[in-house]
Amino acid sequence: MRACGTLHAVIELVAEGASPFVGTAPGLKLKPWALPLEYLPTLFQEAFQWSLFDDDPSHRLAPGQWERLLGDYLDQLVDCPCGRVPPWLQCVPVLPRRGRDGQGHPCGRGGMRMVAQLYRSTLGPVSRAYYEEILDALATFSREVTLPGGLDHTAAFKVFRLVMYDNPRIIWANSSATTVERGSRGVTKMSFSCLRDEAEARSELDAIARSANPILEAASALPAGLARVAAIHDGLLSLGAGIEGGADLRNAVGALGRGHTGAVCTGYARAFKLLCDAAHVPCAVVSGWATGGDRPPKRGRDGETSHAWNLVDVSAERGAPPRWVHVDAYWDAGCDGWTCSHAYLGLSDAEATLTHLAAAVGFSPACDVSAGYYDAFDLEAWDMGGARAILRRARGASSVEMRLPSGDEGEFRRFAHEVVKLATKTWRHDVAYRLVPGRNVLLCRKR
Repeated sequence: MRACGTLHAVIELVAEGASPFVGTAPGLKLKPWALPLEYLPTLFQEAFQWSLFDDDPSHRLAPGQWERLLGDYLDQLVDCPCGRVPPWLQCVPVLPRRGRDGQGHPCGRGGMRMVAQLYRSTLGPVSRAYYEEILDALATFSREVTLPGGLDHTAAFKVFRLVMYDNPRIIWANSSATTVERGSRGVTKMSFSCLRDEAEARSELDAIARSANPILEAASALPAGLARVAAIHDGLLSLGAGIEGGADLRNAVGALGRGHTGAVCTGYARAFKLLCDAAHVPCAVVSGWATGGDRPPKRGRDGETSHAWNLVDVSAERGAPPRWVHVDAYWDAGCDGWTCSHAYLGLSDAEATLTHLAAAVGFSPACDVSAGYYDAFDLEAWDMGGARAILRRARGASSVEMRLPSGDEGEFRRFAHEVVKLATKTWRHDVAYRLVPGRNVLLCRKR
């Protein structure tokens, strides 16, 4: 990448096909001024992602410089004052900013699109028309929206859920909606249940920013890829939100907002995506079913519950193909004083399908290879010698986590108990432990 003094130069290079991320939006061979407005934020995000991957620090745009140049470029491109946003929200504004036309859209017309709207990119024309209308209504705090028709209740509600999954900063609407269906025309109106008004939403987003900024600063200091995703995962779970809470259980507020009042799986998944979006890490919320037993999950079988988790791209090298993996931050969350684990961070399809079954919703990239968290951080103990080495390195810590040899559950438990005895001897301290049998993970901590 050539050193760039202006954002315009970067955008032009990306638009001409120099960016490895060009495939995320159609028509990028055109000059930026020839593109529809909705594609421009995609270009901005791709240029910024590209600069992050460059090996020469002098070629990178600093966060403050990026925000300033983005605003200047938009001010020249469209006749509206594009409000400045905090660095962690730059390039992906969903909360509306008042333009000169007095409307809630950040650019006065059409709003700004996020490159991370992965589900939107999979929709057909009718579903996408619904998506656009629903998103525009939610972005302006409208309580209902008129829809073009063509989808029945089930399909329309599915689109609503995808809007909520793609846009985790929409924290003012409940996760349910009611529809009006007009015979063969299908659903022509949808009403939303709002959790808070605009002023309250802005205040809560400010609180989310205060929680998110330290996490994102720590993540940005690490190499792109698994290390950065792990830092986001650990930062979110370090807040210790738990699963207690009220109306915000299913959105990012419960896990990341003021007081971290508590969230269920959907809340954790949306909070994780919100952080990944801000860190320019491609991420999607996935819904489906899960089981903690010894049987693979199956829709409708007793014992399984509706569940949500994430798909994340951990590819780190510029120009490398995407490397999607499963991340279930909710299942990794600590409880009863335990720190979080990484048992469900970076799973391949083969590993995830033992406990998770994703619903077919359009965006389903192959997760062919595990991210290999325990291998990457030297936390795999295939024998007692490996376990001893990990325990010695962790003498100064209060806890340690490792992955043990694969085998049946009985073998895993026997090996784990031997490691716990070794930890007591090595640390010269009483040790408590926690097992994650399905992933062969052992956590030990000093009492």
